Amino acid sequence: ITTLSPVFIERKGLKLAPNKTEAVLLTTKRKLSHISFGLLGTTISPKNAIRYLGVWLDSKLTFGEHINQVIRKAERTLTALGRLMPNIGGPLASKRRILACVAHSQLLYAAPVWHFAISKGYIRQKLKAIHRKLNLKICSAYRTVSAEALNVISGVPPIHLLVEERRERYKGTSKLEARSILMIEWQKEWDLDRYGRWTHDLIPDINIWLDRSFGETDYFLTQALTGHGCFNNYLHKRERSTSNLCMYCKEVDSVEHTLFLCSEWTLFCSGTPPSGRC
Repeated sequence: ITTLSPVFIERKGLKLAPNKTEAVLLTTKRKLSHISFGLLGTTISPKNAIRYLGVWLDSKLTFGEHINQVIRKAERTLTALGRLMPNIGGPLASKRRILACVAHSQLLYAAPVWHFAISKGYIRQKLKAIHRKLNLKICSAYRTVSAEALNVISGVPPIHLLVEERRERYKGTSKLEARSILMIEWQKEWDLDRYGRWTHDLIPDINIWLDRSFGETDYFLTQALTGHGCFNNYLHKRERSTSNLCMYCKEVDSVEHTLFLCSEWTLFCSGTPPSGRC
């Protein structure tokens, strides 16, 4: 045990609460002999991780514990926000994004400190998973929609790019330039990604989509933009429909068929609603 002298503490003008004091050893060694500290009659044993100014510091500074903690916190926030954002009858997507900023702030807190941790695949995947849940609520989307398509439809960049943007801002890059770098990288990833290709066909340019002055997304529009929804081809693959055929023309009932090819829905667009379908 290493004991800190009360006289030394008082001489430095410090007042400590031993029962609230925690310690962590920052080291790259895999194995350490047991170490403890004596402080004003209280024995303090180092922990694997402690919280300092809102950031969890682990002994090897991997920030894995910090990521786990903020994800748990964001999940609780998301659960609470979910009650305010039902898929049908809830607020508009623009208001949903504002509500989602609460969880975003939690996830991105002190990002310039732990940004390098996101280079590890398992940490990036954890952040991507909670970020995807958040975007599902913003878009009012089916749970099978890819994270990449959700990012575009919601207008919220991927979480790893938001982390890098925070880092650039911390380094002194202007807000406009940092956002420009983010948008270039986001567009590259969107063009090369193998998921959400139907959405990419409809929204190839992210900037044009974000700069539009109309068209709030909702539960029904999101289905058309993703192809995941009340289409028999989609439902049949998931054993939610007995057939993958359109109830009107008996062609495969995909999103493309419903929007562009079905003769009944062509009549609907001209003012004559098809019978028997909501």
